[in-house]
Amino acid sequence: MTIDKQELKALVDRVKTDRRFCADDHHQILADGVQSLLAENEMLTAQRLMHVRLNLSLRARRKVWVSACEKAEDQLLDALAERDQLKAENEALRNALGDLLALYEDDEGCRNLPEYIAGRAAIAKEALHG
Repeated sequence: MTIDKQELKALVDRVKTDRRFCADDHHQILADGVQSLLAENEMLTAQRLMHVRLNLSLRARRKVWVSACEKAEDQLLDALAERDQLKAENEALRNALGDLLALYEDDEGCRNLPEYIAGRAAIAKEALHG
């Protein structure tokens, strides 16, 4: 059932202003009640519109936030992959350095070379910081 609010408002105005109805309190009370209901309906319609606009705004902000989170997640995954790659490369280099230094362990003269000393210091430092 569709109600024409404009027609209902006009009818309420006629009841309130027509002298035939002015003396009848029941008509006045009914007209006041209808007028109050129309005002409440307009207020609820305005509130609904405000909520719809707010929801649209929140959806737009949520989309931006989700997009930013997805981008950050991708960057984190890339950084973790790069970290794992670097760890593997460091481990391979550490092993290669250890193997290289082991070749010179038995040679007394090589153990005094600056390169050998720097290599041992690097391995010792790595062991401390793990």
